Amino acid sequence: MTEPKIQEYKKDKVKEFIDLFNSYPIIGILDLRNLPARQFQDIRAKLREHNVLIKMTKRRLMKIAIEKTNKDNLEKLEDYMDGLTAVLFSKEDPFSLYSIIKKNKTKAPIKAGQEAVNNIVVPKGPTSFAPGPIIGELGSIGIQTGVDAGKLVIKEDCLVVKEGETVNDKVAGILKRLDLKPMEIGLNLKAVWDDGKILEKDILDIDEQEYYNNIIKSAMDSFKLALSINYPADITINILLQKAHAEALNLALNENILTDKTTGIILSKANAQAVNLNSLLDLKIEVPEETTSETKKPEENKEEKAEDKKEEVNEQPKEIIKEEKKEPEEFKTDKTEEIKEEKPEKKEDKKNKL
Repeated sequence: MTEPKIQEYKKDKVKEFIDLFNSYPIIGILDLRNLPARQFQDIRAKLREHNVLIKMTKRRLMKIAIEKTNKDNLEKLEDYMDGLTAVLFSKEDPFSLYSIIKKNKTKAPIKAGQEAVNNIVVPKGPTSFAPGPIIGELGSIGIQTGVDAGKLVIKEDCLVVKEGETVNDKVAGILKRLDLKPMEIGLNLKAVWDDGKILEKDILDIDEQEYYNNIIKSAMDSFKLALSINYPADITINILLQKAHAEALNLALNENILTDKTTGIILSKANAQAVNLNSLLDLKIEVPEETTSETKKPEENKEEKAEDKKEEVNEQPKEIIKEEKKEPEEFKTDKTEEIKEEKPEKKEDKKNKL
């Protein structure tokens, strides 16, 4: 049997894809289902500005080209080639590439019969509906409701369609009435080959703000750790030196070590302690008279001495007078006692004389 003849355009297409696979470091698989042709052409033109190339051909030809390349694990991309597929070639970072594609998507309502690209979730919160038959319609697809201020309220988030499932008429109608637009019109990047590794969209789809906040938090945690273990670095050396200086100064003050920077503080502390001790013990410090007299002027000292002499002169006569007055009294008492004692003796003498 003769081998079937391969058409030249197929050979050229395979050769083209082989060259592209070998030339670009980033290779991705795109799912173009539910993407209108006009939007596809607009997005394709925008991505050219970022050196992103998108090529389409039959899946069989793409698989033949993949098998003839020398890149490790590139054949694993074949697992993501289902439906309407295109191949993306880029030199951009995979995460930056996914962010660019995500920013070029627009929200749209989903129609009955379309396949959900992502999980479709009805969020909890108030609605514009009044209580009525719609309560039963929402309950039929698993949405729990309540009434608040005369309006219908969805109590909790509800997953109504899983990724890859086909949306039926009932769900599509309810989502439209709730004004939910779960569809994203744009390129659906399913997986990327990068240096032998396959990165799926769940890995590539990151919250940039959350990622930025995590980097800031990691930097702050590293900074705190470096300070706690006294690790010297450009960003920590000044703070560590200030910390060491403060600890050395505190140690010197606690141990009363006199230095140029501690002497004044230690003396002030000692003075405050002395004042506090004096107030607790209620001590009264008296200044000696000698020190006060020495500070006075000579004329004042002379006047004070003269006054002191006058006081001494005035005081002496009084004492003398008092003593003189006391002597007669003592004398009288003595005489009377002698007289009293002498009288009996005279009587006895008279008797003897008789």
